[in-house]
Amino acid sequence: MPLLPPPKRLFIALMPDRALQAQLQRHCGTWDWPDDAKLVPFARYHLTLYFIGEVSLATEQLLRQALREVPMHPLELDLLGPELWPNQVAVLRPAQNNGLRALHARIAHAVVDAGLEPELRGYKPHVTLGRNAAGAHAPARTEPIAWPAREFALVWSVTPSAGKPARYEVLEWFGARGEPVTPAGAAAAAS
Repeated sequence: MPLLPPPKRLFIALMPDRALQAQLQRHCGTWDWPDDAKLVPFARYHLTLYFIGEVSLATEQLLRQALREVPMHPLELDLLGPELWPNQVAVLRPAQNNGLRALHARIAHAVVDAGLEPELRGYKPHVTLGRNAAGAHAPARTEPIAWPAREFALVWSVTPSAGKPARYEVLEWFGARGEPVTPAGAAAAAS
């Protein structure tokens, strides 16, 4: 009897291309960080649309099928709200965007259609910049960072051996018509 593959820890996200990653990294350089802050590595920037958690291969396949039916209308996001949260996480939040909220709602329906439990916490879109950031200071003035989003991804948070940070592997991209796409720079975002 063949062994079943172990479950994967999954989330659904907008993944920036290299140019946007570079802009986010430059923005991080404008913060005043405490010595023990842990900044997010360049290739791990993302904006979570929906956290899934650990799922079996069969559930992953159902989820992929459901996500292929989710329409992705192009979004024009403006990242402009630096915040330091009480849990010592520094983030950059997008301006209110009805298209982003609508995409999150469509994905939430697809997740339930795939047989998964709905997420109970409220949706608070953000890009995490750093952790252990108590005492960090955001810049007094922030230039908006434009993010034209044309696809979203199903991402596997691969946890290597103990003590090493997780890496993100894009399992599938979903484009403007709900069809899988492979955008330029996809490999870079997944590394």
